[in-house]
Amino acid sequence: MKRGFFVLFALIGCMLLAPGRPCPAAGVGRVRLTSGEWPPYLSENMAHFGLVSLLVSSAFAEEGVVVEYGFFPWLRSLELARSGEWDGSVIWLRNSEREHDFLFSDPVYFSCQAFFHRRDRPFDWNCYEDLRGVKIGVSLGYSYGNKFDRMLENGELDVDVAQTDRMNMNKLLSGRIDIFPINVEIGYYLLRADFPPGLANLVTHHPRLLINNRALHLIVPRGLPRSRTILQVFNRGLKKLHDSGAFDRLVQEWHQMESLSQQPCN
Repeated sequence: MKRGFFVLFALIGCMLLAPGRPCPAAGVGRVRLTSGEWPPYLSENMAHFGLVSLLVSSAFAEEGVVVEYGFFPWLRSLELARSGEWDGSVIWLRNSEREHDFLFSDPVYFSCQAFFHRRDRPFDWNCYEDLRGVKIGVSLGYSYGNKFDRMLENGELDVDVAQTDRMNMNKLLSGRIDIFPINVEIGYYLLRADFPPGLANLVTHHPRLLINNRALHLIVPRGLPRSRTILQVFNRGLKKLHDSGAFDRLVQEWHQMESLSQQPCN
C-alpha cells in the first residue's frame, strides 16, 4: 500500500483567521481517497499525484479540506472505498455496477477512449460486431463503456487481460494483441514516457472513438453517514474552481509543465 499527502495551508489559515482563507467544511477536515496508477492523470510518482489529483485536491482546498491519497491496484482501490475503509476513490466512469455501491460527484474530467493498434497491422471498425474475432487487450478493473462491458461479461469478445496499461502496450507492440482500448491522451503519454521513439512511432489509434467525452467522477460509498456531505463539499469547491477560471488555468499549466500532447477527442 502506498500513501501520499496533498498538503495545503487552509487549516493553518483558518487558525490564524487569515482573511479569505476557507475554513474546513463542517465535519470534513480531511478526506482519504484511494486511487490507482493512471499517469498522467493519477500517479504516486508525479507532482501533486497527477493532473486529476491536483484538480480534486484544489476543489477540496476551496472548502478548506485536505486530501490524503492511497495508491493501490484498481480493484483493491475500489474495494477499499466500497467497504468504507477509505472515504472514496478517484477517478471513475459511471456504470450500473458502480452506481449500486457508490454516489458520484459532478464531472471532474472527461475521457475519450480509442483503440490503439500497430500501424503495420491496419484495423477498422464501425460497430461493436466488428470487434468479434479481434484479439483485444483490456486492463484489470477498467470500464470501457456499457456496451463493451456487457459483451465482455457475456464472453462475446476475445480478450487478453493485463494488470496495467503498460503491460497491454507491451503486448500490442509485440503482436500478442491486435488492439487495445485506452484513453487517447494517456495512451500517447504512456508511449512517450515508457517506450523509445522507434517503438512508440509504430503505434497509432483509430479515429472512431470507443468512448467520447465520458465524465470521470469522484465516488464515495453509499450509506455511510458523511458520504453525501463529502460530495456536497467537493461539488461546491469544484464549482468555485470553474467559476473563477482556476480550473482551466490548472489544466493549461499542467499541460505546459508536462508537455502533454493534447490529442483531440473528436
